[in-house]
Amino acid sequence: MKRLTEKEFNSQKASIKNTKDCDWYKEKGIAFMGQIKPFIPDAEYVYYINEEYNALERICIEFQREGITFIFRQSIGDKKYSIDIETNHLTQIERRDIIDIRKKYEKPCYIGKITQKKVDAWITYQTLVYKELLALNQAAEDKLAKFLKSIEGEKIHWTKFGKEGEIVKNGISFKFEITPGYISTKLSLHYNVSSSYDNFVKLSNNKYEL
Repeated sequence: MKRLTEKEFNSQKASIKNTKDCDWYKEKGIAFMGQIKPFIPDAEYVYYINEEYNALERICIEFQREGITFIFRQSIGDKKYSIDIETNHLTQIERRDIIDIRKKYEKPCYIGKITQKKVDAWITYQTLVYKELLALNQAAEDKLAKFLKSIEGEKIHWTKFGKEGEIVKNGISFKFEITPGYISTKLSLHYNVSSSYDNFVKLSNNKYEL
């Protein structure tokens, strides 16, 4: 997903698909943007583009604090607002990690009429969550880097776009799967020989030569 500022979007709009409703979405958000600006002067529209189809997917109102991207979300029922954080760049984090960490902190009330106090409460809450996610992501990245370093030079059969691999050596298979924040491994025998008693004896006595 490509993220464009309003200036970038306007310069590329002619080549982007699915833009016919963007003015309607912006007009719908003008009143709310007017409420936000006195408290968050740097709030801006951000356009998310599906790079595969070069098509507009959504428009968000966002702002930055301490290198963290904050995003306004509107609840469907009562049309109140919350402030979320951008975490897509934390590649070793899964949804369950976000849920678990958020449970540690008291969540602010949804925003009806916007005030500085309400905005600050959401920023404080999401900053605490983000910093924990960032530390968790870094620890997982370090663990993954260490693992990949340990298998450098091995002949690896990769599958699932580099998410799974297998090393076979001296009749032993070492399989691994890389998922966000976790590396699972499995050892198993890998002998491609006939099931004769003679082979059984050689294998069981560690005298079989490949």
